[in-house]
Amino acid sequence: MREILLCQLQAKIIYNYLCLRIPDRVGDLPQPESHAFQVPLNRSDGDYFLSIAYPPDCHEVETALFDSSGLIYRESCGYSDIRRGFGSGDPSDPETITALVDEIRRMDTVDLGSPPPEYDEPDENYSYRE
Repeated sequence: MREILLCQLQAKIIYNYLCLRIPDRVGDLPQPESHAFQVPLNRSDGDYFLSIAYPPDCHEVETALFDSSGLIYRESCGYSDIRRGFGSGDPSDPETITALVDEIRRMDTVDLGSPPPEYDEPDENYSYRE
């Protein structure tokens, strides 16, 4: 339980620092109630969000790309998975906050590319050999 509370506190620290650095983007968002929160991206090609988190499993700042349907992966812009490695990873380090601000601004303009091809279900008549 202590770990979860620590991560929630770290997410609030990140949120507060981002409010100071980019208040027009974060200032109207509700204070995070968990270890993650979403920042809307300023894009003309759809509703996209950058999830910013400090999860209990890694104790490092990470981001993920979302659209209105949920988590999405776009290898062309560096989101074939979640991303880690922003500054020192310490939420109170100015280098980490600067790296997050840079990432939010980068994602406002970067080409998201095409979504990965959908997984095709196997033909119902296909049989597996054992």
